[in-house]
Amino acid sequence: MEKDTLIRFSVYRYEDDLDTLYLADVYVDKQARRKGRGNEILRAATETAKAMGAKQICLKALDGSCQSAWYIRHGFVAIEKQGKYIWMIKSLTDGTD
Repeated sequence: MEKDTLIRFSVYRYEDDLDTLYLADVYVDKQARRKGRGNEILRAATETAKAMGAKQICLKALDGSCQSAWYIRHGFVAIEKQGKYIWMIKSLTDGTD
């Protein structure tokens, strides 16, 4: 990672599930936290997903972490526990962002 990188994230989807966009590799540098950068990432991912015709965003987070709690506050729900991680999903068709 470059020294001056403050945020990064990846989005992808599978050809056999065009309704779902996956959000991964979310990172906000310590000096950029608490400044709305995470919200910017979720907005960008949501806009990208909608532009691609996706109906939901899915991600994996460490179960019980502050990140998983943050995702829950932003409309994600837990759907499957996988070891120490939890898969979470947010619908893009329920009218909330």
